[in-house]
Amino acid sequence: MRFREILGPNPVASVAALVIMSALAMLIATSCETKEEAEKRRIARGEAPTGGGEDGETKTKTVEPPKGDKFGTGSIVGRVTVANAIPAQSLKNSLASKADCVNQRKEKGLPELFSEVLTASADGGLKDCVVYIKKVSGRRYSLDDAKEYGHPDPVVIDQVGCQYTPHVLAAFKGQDLLVKNSDPFLHNVAVASKGINISMNTIEEKTIAGLFNKAGSGAAFACSVHPWMNAKSMVLETPFFTVTDADGKFEINKLPAGSYKVEVYHEATSIGLVGRIKAQTIEVADGQKVDGVEFKGKVN
Repeated sequence: MRFREILGPNPVASVAALVIMSALAMLIATSCETKEEAEKRRIARGEAPTGGGEDGETKTKTVEPPKGDKFGTGSIVGRVTVANAIPAQSLKNSLASKADCVNQRKEKGLPELFSEVLTASADGGLKDCVVYIKKVSGRRYSLDDAKEYGHPDPVVIDQVGCQYTPHVLAAFKGQDLLVKNSDPFLHNVAVASKGINISMNTIEEKTIAGLFNKAGSGAAFACSVHPWMNAKSMVLETPFFTVTDADGKFEINKLPAGSYKVEVYHEATSIGLVGRIKAQTIEVADGQKVDGVEFKGKVN
């Protein structure tokens, strides 16, 4: 077949049509290829398609890179101790003037009451220390995170046998406080720094909101009816905190792998009865239990 027969009666028009058709075919092929490559580039940049909008246009959004789990599988276990003996200070004489307190403690089978400002076991384990991690690099924690970690909300303090229980509270920022009176007679819960003074005439409970809204060593609780009654609180912005038991022991768990500055607060340090207890930097790997950590203080 001759070339003119292929082109038809109007060669110029036919050639133009072929050129246009070829260009369109190339444009379509290039366009498809560009979209596929663009999709690959979006994925490589951490972007993903969100689908078409109302105008049929494909839109994209940036996918936030993972910030790391807020909780992990590491833990720090140890003890806070003091090097020298602490003489126990009995409150028996103070209670003697309050027959209702004496009778209530007998009825509940509670032991003799001693001052709790500075309490240690026979081998120096320091009770009521708040052991905590103040900051975690690259992470922030919410009240919901604290609940997930295992801190109950609200925080609870009770008045039993003319004694605050517990003596030291550790709270996450924003938690409420539930105050209980388990004694069938008058107590008042006073927090002078916050302008709080709640009268509780019998067995009952009341909620205080807003007391723990600022991080740091915080409120001091007192009862003017029974002046030996006192308690302290500390407010944290991470959930990684605990209070030492009667033997000075503590454990902080659910830690992501990392390096942590672990600090200790005790009310006796803040009033000069115990020297400052130095913080320690501790490395924790996934699944690792860092055991045998010891913080040492000295009674002044």
